[in-house]
Amino acid sequence: MEEEKSTDYFNKMHGNSTSDKNITNLKSTKDKSNIKCHRCDKFGHYANECRTSEHKIPTFRNPNSGQSTSREIKKEYSSKFCKYCKKTNHDISECFKLKNKKAEINKDRSVEEIQAGSSNVRIITPIEQEHITCFSDKFVKNEIKFLIDSGSEMNIIKISSLKGHIIVNERDKKNIKGIHASPVETIGSVVIPIFINKQPFVVKFDIVNNDFPIPEAGIKGITFPKLNKVVLDWDKRVLIIPEKLKTSPLILPPRSNCVFKIKTDEKIDHKLKKSKITEDVI
Repeated sequence: MEEEKSTDYFNKMHGNSTSDKNITNLKSTKDKSNIKCHRCDKFGHYANECRTSEHKIPTFRNPNSGQSTSREIKKEYSSKFCKYCKKTNHDISECFKLKNKKAEINKDRSVEEIQAGSSNVRIITPIEQEHITCFSDKFVKNEIKFLIDSGSEMNIIKISSLKGHIIVNERDKKNIKGIHASPVETIGSVVIPIFINKQPFVVKFDIVNNDFPIPEAGIKGITFPKLNKVVLDWDKRVLIIPEKLKTSPLILPPRSNCVFKIKTDEKIDHKLKKSKITEDVI
């Protein structure tokens, strides 16, 4: 009897109990909230108690050893910082504040605003279904439409659109490729004056037959836009032709103060730093 008491006393001192009831109480009272499972990286249980399925466990394959382990390599979070708005979680390429500012600056302007704000605009005419309207007393209908085609090198017009007394240079014939399987030969060429918004232009046209497959009377090729510095604004559907620049040489007289008037489209602010002039300069 004394031996049993001493055994019970020894078990109590070392936290051991021979009864099943005491073992159950120890398991139920033990806190596992800080215990991390090395199998699924979750808290609250041991690895031998883990119930997570195998396909839900993140794996990482070592390319050197070719072995798969259950350890998940977590990348350190690299915070982003925007230099424009001075905020985190995004960089300057993702900044909505900067994008909204650019959109406000580049907002769509009407045709009247473009013409009023630009002092060097000579012509601005609307583009309707990729065609512009031209006028000439050499045309049968006085007003015809031309297709704007930057892929064409020539200005083309149908012979039925020209009046009968027009003199055609039949020696200047060309072959047009890409329309049919075989090249299409032109009738000749003609140089006539045309008007776009009451502004005169002298244009050379290559004449084709009436069965040439174009919807309107002719085509304005790349030659016309190049010669006249044409700007095609497909967003606003307008054709803009600027004023011709005066390229006459300007000779400055030596050792003299000169003031010149320079015309520009926009207001330009430029600050000059103060510089010390050398003694050799008069």
